[in-house]
Amino acid sequence: MSFKIKIPDEMSERLPRGRSGFTANHHYDTFRKMLFNIVEEQQPMTVRQVFYQAVVRDWVEKTEHGYGYIQRDLVSMRWSGMLDLDWIIDTSRTIRGSQGANQSVDEFMNGLYERIPLGHVRDLLADHDFSIQVWLEKEALAGVIHPATSEWDVPLYCARGYSSLSFLHEAAKDLETKDRPARIFHFGDYDPSGQDAIATVQRDLPLLAPKTASHGFEFTIVAVKPEQVAELGLPTRPTKRTDTRASSFGSDQSVELDAIPPNTLRQMVNSTLRGCFKRGARKANEARQEAEREEIRQRLRRLRR
Repeated sequence: MSFKIKIPDEMSERLPRGRSGFTANHHYDTFRKMLFNIVEEQQPMTVRQVFYQAVVRDWVEKTEHGYGYIQRDLVSMRWSGMLDLDWIIDTSRTIRGSQGANQSVDEFMNGLYERIPLGHVRDLLADHDFSIQVWLEKEALAGVIHPATSEWDVPLYCARGYSSLSFLHEAAKDLETKDRPARIFHFGDYDPSGQDAIATVQRDLPLLAPKTASHGFEFTIVAVKPEQVAELGLPTRPTKRTDTRASSFGSDQSVELDAIPPNTLRQMVNSTLRGCFKRGARKANEARQEAEREEIRQRLRRLRR
């Protein structure tokens, strides 16, 4: 089975031509440079995000074969050293267990004194007027947006589709420790299952966190929303008619969250969370945190004498 990739005209004009057109080596080298530019600009990315960026640029077809081609090329580019290994992430797989440390007692103690102050972290939400949670339907994208949520000390809940009762209970327990309202921001696919999944969270989370519910719950779907499809030029796929929720979905086209460019997705998270805080709140919190860390360092120095 043959597979064709498309090189934009402006890139094609720079390639050397022979009697039979472009050589395969020039063709694929140029394509890989195009992929490199995407990843360099928006890393870290998942393979699926790179695939969607190639699709929206009309470089490959939106098929499993097209995805497989991008996947294989990204593997080859990383093994060859063309792409930094850290630029492509996979959070769908986990590592269990820990590695031991090969240190002397003195090295361990010196490192411990250096690490202890850094372990003191002031929670930006500690004295906030309301609790905040960010919910993500796809665990594979956690590494993409976690840097943004961590900047604001906001917990990220990766639901992996439908949330289990145990997972909802853990989220509710976190909310119930604070006597205040809650704002929940959701990022997920625009399809029948994705919309039903957030509806389940909206229904069940307040039931499991009655004290918080008495103060008020506010749910916001940040992405993907119907209007974002046209605004961002997102690629769609036919809604699965085999999905029992398709009849109530209201659209024959669905969109995956992966289709949103990583930088845009992170900007959405940052913009959403920034709007929850007073101006300068984060800098003030960081300054106070550093002052308290310095106090801890001074106390440790006195203990070591």
